[in-house]
Order: sequence, then C-alpha cells, then structure tokens
Amino acid sequence: AFSIRMVNIDVDKQNKILEYFYPIRIFRANTVIRYTGKVHEHLVKTDRTSLKVSKVPPNLLELIHTGYSSSVIEKKCRRNLPILLKELEVKPEDVSVLAYLMDCYFNLKDYQRAVDYAEKIFRFDTSSLEYCSRIYRRLIKALQCLNAPVEEMKKVILAAIERFSVMPDFYGEYALLLVELGKFEEGLAYFAKADQLEA
Repeated sequence: AFSIRMVNIDVDKQNKILEYFYPIRIFRANTVIRYTGKVHEHLVKTDRTSLKVSKVPPNLLELIHTGYSSSVIEKKCRRNLPILLKELEVKPEDVSVLAYLMDCYFNLKDYQRAVDYAEKIFRFDTSSLEYCSRIYRRLIKALQCLNAPVEEMKKVILAAIERFSVMPDFYGEYALLLVELGKFEEGLAYFAKADQLEA
C-alpha cells in the first residue's frame, strides 16, 4: 500500500495551507483489506496483520483536499458529531472514533474537549491510526489556544518528537516554544534540525 501526501487547504482563505498528512490512498485489491467507520472511513486488514506502507514522494504525486475550508468545516463537524458519539457508545475504545471526535471538537473550537479526547486516545494502542502525527499537531494547537502551561506544552511536543523523529513539524514547534522562553540558542538548534529534515 502507498500513502500519499495530502494537503488540506482553505479555499475561503486564498488556498491557505492548513496542514499536510499522509493517508493511505493506493493499495492492491485484497479480500482482507476493507474500509471501516461511519465517518472518515479508513483501511483495516480483517486478518489483523499489519499493512506494509510506503510513502509516495510528493514530487511524484500529491493530493489537494478542500474539505476543511472555513465555509464547510463547521457544518460538516456538526453533522458528524452525533454520528460519532453514537458510534463511540458501541466502540468506546476505538481510537479512530476518538480521533475523529477530537478533530470535530477542535474544528468547532471546543479546545478543552479536543484535549480531553486526545488524552483518551493516548491511553490506548495508537499503532493502528493512519495518521497519528495529526493528533499531536491538533493537541499542540488546542493547548496553545487554551494558553496551557509551558511544561504541559513541552511534554506533549517532546513526546511527539520522540514518536515522529523524522518529521520536521515538531522540532519547529519546540523551537518556537524555546524562543518564547528566551532560550534562543537552543531554539535555533531545533529550527536547524527542522530545516535539515525538511530538505
């Protein structure tokens, strides 16, 4: 299977880039590979083995997604929320459902509930999540919007760096936090690391 870089853009804000992530979008037809979920369907293997995934370089193929544009996202989340809450009643430990609920609350600007759902997600095994790095990005942003204590921010960003050591995003976030704290030299070192990984 192949994951392809998807770029979420906001067409209502002059195609502003909201984020990048790598969902699986190309895979060989197989009787054990199925889509699951009532909202934001995702791939699973019914034989419980893991899917071998390779990344397609963005210079070869990239997807543009406009579904998070300002004019549609709130309506979409309000529609999805009751469906997801009902699904959660049946599958209370399903990390995908929890992740989509976190996303809904984040997009509805209910940042505390977004943080609460992120904390629930991390109590379970998240290895099955298609794009777990996105949960960390959302959690960091939600904590920023809540003016969370620096130590809490630091803990989350360092956990993200540990888990996604090849992604530049979290080194950049930590660099910004360090600069904010007046630790300029240390911040520059993390900016340099982010730049090195981006190259």
